[in-house]
Amino acid sequence: MAKQKSGNKSTDFTARFLFKDIVGLPRKVKALAHQTAKSDIPVIIQGESGVGKELLAQAIHSESKRSNEPFISINCGAVPRDLFENELFGHEAGAFTGAHKTGKQGKFGLAHKGTLFLDEIGDLPLVVQGKLLRVLDSGESWRLGAEKPQKFDVRIISATHRNISLIVEKGRFREDLYYRLCGSFIELKPLRERIGHIEEFTDYFAHKWSKEEIYFTDDAVDALKLYPWPGNIRELEMVIREVVELCSSGVVDSFHLPEKVFLYPKSNKTLKERVKDFEEREIRKALLRNKGNISKTAIELGYSRYGLQKKISKFRVLM
Repeated sequence: MAKQKSGNKSTDFTARFLFKDIVGLPRKVKALAHQTAKSDIPVIIQGESGVGKELLAQAIHSESKRSNEPFISINCGAVPRDLFENELFGHEAGAFTGAHKTGKQGKFGLAHKGTLFLDEIGDLPLVVQGKLLRVLDSGESWRLGAEKPQKFDVRIISATHRNISLIVEKGRFREDLYYRLCGSFIELKPLRERIGHIEEFTDYFAHKWSKEEIYFTDDAVDALKLYPWPGNIRELEMVIREVVELCSSGVVDSFHLPEKVFLYPKSNKTLKERVKDFEEREIRKALLRNKGNISKTAIELGYSRYGLQKKISKFRVLM
């Protein structure tokens, strides 16, 4: 794969990601992201930590006309407000005590003609939001100590784990900055709401972290589907990595999984809840086998079609 510049350090590189490389991406999200990549409009990607926001941002960049230019990222929530301008815009040599002798290129400068990924934009203090808005509106950035501004040509993609509309309503995020950043809005659902993709994710990460063929038993997959995954896809990848690195037989059963996953239904749910989970799990599996055909699934499981539809609605089974 081609390599792209990373935003952590100018000397780092990150692999080029395309939409086809992202596992478990819903079709509607993929279509919207693909359409967004054709333009230069700013994008906000909203989703819990670990759902793959930066990966999607990299894919949008890689599919855009800026794909041969840098993809630079910055975690807005991790930058102290008094260092924000320096990190984003840089400084001239001797601009302040401790300044680099040759000056510093800020993130806007590094991302010129490419994409600037503003991660955790919802964590920005209000005073910093105002400074960012002025720069985006003017199309010019001032390096600290500079006598004149620099023009920049940057595509902005932002991400947040917060409900951005809600924090705008509560006055913790500037409405004018929100509209400046939100040319397109993409929401990535947490893994617990995309549980039907567990096997797809599991196979992908198993192949990523093991050169050997790894088989997950039905019990192992069922345990993975029952666990709520608070850390989302990132947590799942770390679990699969741990399991396959320790696997000597090539077969992963439920008891090979970490205790937090293997024991989760037993330690946190009543018998009634476990029966409900079993029923839901069997309905999901049957629907997958029958490619979403409700009539065939109802016959297989011994339900009436109406009864199965009620169960699907009750369990919010996604097909």
